[in-house]
Amino acid sequence: MLNLNNREIIIEVIDEIMTDMFFIFPDLDDDGKKVSIGEISGNSIHVGIHFNTDFYLHFTIDPQLLSEMAMNFMGITQDELMQEHIESMACETANIIGGNYLVRVDPNATCKLSIPEILDPNTITESDKTDEHWTIYFVAEGRLMTISPYKRK
Repeated sequence: MLNLNNREIIIEVIDEIMTDMFFIFPDLDDDGKKVSIGEISGNSIHVGIHFNTDFYLHFTIDPQLLSEMAMNFMGITQDELMQEHIESMACETANIIGGNYLVRVDPNATCKLSIPEILDPNTITESDKTDEHWTIYFVAEGRLMTISPYKRK
């Protein structure tokens, strides 16, 4: 069942996708626990991916983290990297994570996944947060990606 109580499944999906597909590993503290504090350098990229539900997942991703992901995934160098690669990687990340999440929670394929879209962060307000709002943090080399549910408009 697709709902906001599946937070742990999303965390598992994020960890698997980031390490297995992008070769990006989470930062760990001295006790071996994942770090949840990172920073966004420059202008973060905001991406939304909708399901046929009353919420969507909002990704906020550090552009330096996306650059590293794009270079690893596409096999390109820093010199070849362009802004369109970074934005494409943001959308592809939302698509891969959203799709893998759906496969796990909706094996009968009753839910649909939208095409990810770049969002304008100025159009998102506190009232857009879902009643059961939460945020997942993925930090790698101090760079941050967050994922949170928001109400569909």
